[in-house]
Amino acid sequence: MNSKVWDRFDFRAVSLFSGHTERMQTVKAEFDRVGLEVTPFWGCRTEYDAVIERNIRHSRMVGNGAYLNITLKHLQMVKTAYELGSEHALFFEDDIRFLKDEDLIEDIVSGLPIDYDVALFDWVHRNKATDEDYQNIVNGEKCGGHGLWRRFKDLRSCAFYALSRRAMAKYVNILSLPAFGMGKLKICDQHWWDLLSDDWLKGYCAVPCAGVQGVPGGASPYDDMWKRYNRSGITRERYA
Repeated sequence: MNSKVWDRFDFRAVSLFSGHTERMQTVKAEFDRVGLEVTPFWGCRTEYDAVIERNIRHSRMVGNGAYLNITLKHLQMVKTAYELGSEHALFFEDDIRFLKDEDLIEDIVSGLPIDYDVALFDWVHRNKATDEDYQNIVNGEKCGGHGLWRRFKDLRSCAFYALSRRAMAKYVNILSLPAFGMGKLKICDQHWWDLLSDDWLKGYCAVPCAGVQGVPGGASPYDDMWKRYNRSGITRERYA
């Protein structure tokens, strides 16, 4: 795969857990396979951390330290990209698995519409979505080059996504609001609707997903996630 296809993104980062040695090795092999260099972000704390923890009892994340850590890592990645002046930033979870078809990955990346603000290269619907909801996305109006993108308002995933500079600014604001007692902290992959509630921000999702969540060996522990992947026609066999 031509590594220059990733040059559109001037900041690229992956969220990592320090204890997951096998997962770290596997995700590095995945990045190497598709010619992608990324900056690792380890489990870390931000200036919002202590205040968010004091507000945690008011959110759906109460009692789940892992989700809090993941959310704070994504906040740190996006905030860092924004403060460094990034115009187009790409973010990953450490369990991403790319399509085996590298030419198709290249088509998806190169075909991303130029006016995007939020680009979900991996996505699922929320829990209560119907089969019709999935089909409305899969069969929706084709956008961008190669016709591999669709507009969206109500999808989720933080495994593989890109943000424009103006989306980064709004993302940092939304996730920092709980630190000032002005809102509830959500899991990091549930903010896309908040970002796209304004029509001046545009969201696109890839069909098929350029990557999906899974662990070494290709077997995912996210059974519910895979039930939703399957509803959009995605099968494990297409991914590394």
